[in-house]
Amino acid sequence: MPDTSAIELIARVVRRDTVDWTGPADPAAAAAFLEAARGHGLHLIVAATLQGAGALGSWPEPIASELARGLRASALVERVRRDEIARVLASLTARGVPALLFKGVPLAYTCYPAPWLRPSVDVDLLVRERDRDEAVRTLELAGYRRTDLVDGSLLMRQGEYTREARGGIRHVVDLHWQMSNAELFSDTLTFDELAAGAVAVPELGGRAFGPPHHLLVTCVHRVAHHAQMPRLVWRYDVHLLAASMDRAALEAFVRLGVDRRVGAICASEVAAAHGLFGTCPAVPVADLIARLRPSSPEPSAAYLRPRRRRILRVLNDLRWQPGWRGKLRFAGQHLFPSPAYMRAAYQGSRVGWLPAQYLHRILTGVARWFRRERA
Repeated sequence: MPDTSAIELIARVVRRDTVDWTGPADPAAAAAFLEAARGHGLHLIVAATLQGAGALGSWPEPIASELARGLRASALVERVRRDEIARVLASLTARGVPALLFKGVPLAYTCYPAPWLRPSVDVDLLVRERDRDEAVRTLELAGYRRTDLVDGSLLMRQGEYTREARGGIRHVVDLHWQMSNAELFSDTLTFDELAAGAVAVPELGGRAFGPPHHLLVTCVHRVAHHAQMPRLVWRYDVHLLAASMDRAALEAFVRLGVDRRVGAICASEVAAAHGLFGTCPAVPVADLIARLRPSSPEPSAAYLRPRRRRILRVLNDLRWQPGWRGKLRFAGQHLFPSPAYMRAAYQGSRVGWLPAQYLHRILTGVARWFRRERA
């Protein structure tokens, strides 16, 4: 089954346009469908939709058994992860560190029919930059250790922390102190305004971005950070958020998009979600999109250019660094990350001499920069 055919069938099932298997009756087609559904993060929604319609048993056996197994496993893991997230949030609160949930995990509890239907490998938390060190200490006391990622202050405005638990479950916290690593979007929304509009997530004992803020961040995040990975789950998040909002919330979203000069990005993502899943919010989608489209060019619209080379994204980030000193620091952090990161990245490699490691990184990195990204 070609990937485009699998995607079309996934979207039709999610929209409830069909609950019938329309692919070829062969194992290869079933395997291709499963791979596409998992890769796009919608296998659990497909499974729940088919199960709810009483149609799962009529699908090819490999698909039916794997989807049913996935539902059971996700429900079990969700209980463990829910308790762990609540423990982390309680620890941060006890140490006086306000934190806000965003992206997949809180959406699972606020927008999805059941939290285990939204797959995620980590939980994203935003803290104030001044609280970052205390948040890191809190995570370390809770048993978390930082993953070896590029650590330049202008490249990464987040850190990944992991803890291995019993039963083979790996807990991952993505700690952010700005909403985006991309310079142009890093201060699009501040912690204080996000906190002012936050909503409670009682199951986790914490708070998450409010719907207008969350929808804007979801649109921007996909375009700014995952243009090369257009997974359907991110557009399904946009669909569910928009569909859950009343007229006042959607009006607030439109004002935010235009005011923060990301209207074109928001219009593009809402249109894509509507085309796939038929979003029907309180305001007609065509009107919503029309009012988001800016009357004058927005710098952020450059991220919507199809098949962009990665070097253009790097150059965009370089362009928006303040002053020539900031630009030099940004270029230096890209080319020469810390020795600690390099030692960890090249651990076990034959390239053991630090200058040779830097040279290898520059040569291979530049080659990757000139590859095209998928829209």
